Amino acid sequence: METVVVKEYSSVTEAYIDRGLLESNGIDSEINGETWAGLYPNMPMVAPVSLIVRTEDEALAKELLKVE
Repeated sequence: METVVVKEYSSVTEAYIDRGLLESNGIDSEINGETWAGLYPNMPMVAPVSLIVRTEDEALAKELLKVE
């Protein structure tokens, strides 16, 4: 299964909100990078939190998230 990052976030909360939107439209997704944000919540993000979907879901996910 090939995957692609559809959006990056500086907030884990925002990533989970968008993940819920995708899942309510039948698109499975994963969040990558949330561990660092949870370990160091008061530190600036070293790396962004990424929302990942299967490549076959990329176009619909970007449309739903309004990503160009």
